[in-house]
Amino acid sequence: MPALLENQRFERYRVVQYLGSGVSGESYEAEDTVLQRKVTLKLIHPWMILPDAARRQFFREMQGISLLNHPYLAAVLDYGEIDGRLYVVRRYVTSGSLLSSDGRLWFQPPFSISDAIHYGYHLAQALEYIHKRECLHGTLTLSNILVLRGPNLDGEPGF
Repeated sequence: MPALLENQRFERYRVVQYLGSGVSGESYEAEDTVLQRKVTLKLIHPWMILPDAARRQFFREMQGISLLNHPYLAAVLDYGEIDGRLYVVRRYVTSGSLLSSDGRLWFQPPFSISDAIHYGYHLAQALEYIHKRECLHGTLTLSNILVLRGPNLDGEPGF
C-alpha cells in the first residue's frame, strides 16, 4: 500500500496519483502547489536509510545530482527530509518508462534496429554526462529509463 494517498499533501506537494514502487522508494505524480507545476515526488523507503551516516550521504549525493543539467536527465528540483522521510522531487516526465504501463502504449518489442540505436545513443549521452561529473546511476533498469513521445513543454527533445 502506498505511503501517500491521492490528494494528500506532503509539505508543498499534493499527490495526484501513485506511479509505482522501485528498489529505493515510491514515486508519485504530484503538484508543486507553490510553483503550480507537475513533478515526480519520490519517497525513499524507510528501510533504505541507515542512521546519520547514510542520511549525510543522501544529502551529499543529492547536492551533486541537483547540479546536473542535461536534456536526457529528469532534473532534480528539490530534496530533503520531512517527518523523518527522505524525498526527491524531479521534473515530471509524462510518457513513463520503457516498462511502465504507460510506456507499453507505444513500446512494442522487439525494437527495430534503428529505434534501438536511437534509444541507446541518447542513453549513452546521458550516462557519459553524469559519469564525467563523477556521479553514478545506482540501478539502471528499463523501468527507470523515462521516455518522452516528443518534445516536452520545456522544449527538450523526445527520448
